[in-house]
Amino acid sequence: MRKQYLFFLLVLVGIVLAFSACDKDSDEKLTDIPEVTPDKYDWYISLADMSYRSDAVYYDLFCDWLGGEPDFDPEDIFTAKFGNLPPVELDFFFGGGMYYLSGRVELEPGKNYKLKLMRNGNEIFNIDAMPTFAATVDFPELYNPAFATQINWSLAANNQNQILVVGISDYEDDDYRVSLSPSVRKHTIPANPLGANIESEEYVIGITQYNFSSKGRIALLAYDMAYKDYYGDDVPAKNTVQARRAMFRKLGF
Repeated sequence: MRKQYLFFLLVLVGIVLAFSACDKDSDEKLTDIPEVTPDKYDWYISLADMSYRSDAVYYDLFCDWLGGEPDFDPEDIFTAKFGNLPPVELDFFFGGGMYYLSGRVELEPGKNYKLKLMRNGNEIFNIDAMPTFAATVDFPELYNPAFATQINWSLAANNQNQILVVGISDYEDDDYRVSLSPSVRKHTIPANPLGANIESEEYVIGITQYNFSSKGRIALLAYDMAYKDYYGDDVPAKNTVQARRAMFRKLGF
């Protein structure tokens, strides 16, 4: 479990590198993703939708400290409280210059919670957190990049933004990537989206939903990811741990 948490942390630390900053009208609101760096933020919070692994709608919470050497003590007790829900005790990990807290919580997608992070019963900060609605995607059973392919999906309601990516492990810099309006529910991937001269036995198609909020030096990202991994032009799609990790890389996480 600890290795899994560390993997997701490493993934999430780099997520914002694929997006550019935008102007904000107030100190705190749901907005597009700016660049999250230690000179701008002390905490980077993420809510990763893990519902694909369970019938329950639950999220993995990661609180990544960016503010340099902290004064945390191994005996400290950290908890996270979402609105009126019972507090969740968090695990504290550190190593390699990284410090982060992690835990798991059941939340209602699309509901705006006031998240409070507590240390030994004292509030460190609070920030708005809106868990994403998960997309149900009708991926094709087979994928041949030589032909245009339409992808359709459904959502209970719009999230802040969504991104579709097609990629292969051998050409990470040549991925097909498009940011879509929150209301879009279909997209046609053009023929040869990575170029006619690129051939591969493995392709990954993924769609990510995300919501972002910030307050002072706190940044929070909630996201959900749906994906399929395709092996060869005529091999059915597979959902695998390797595919999920590959899709994270394709999305710039």
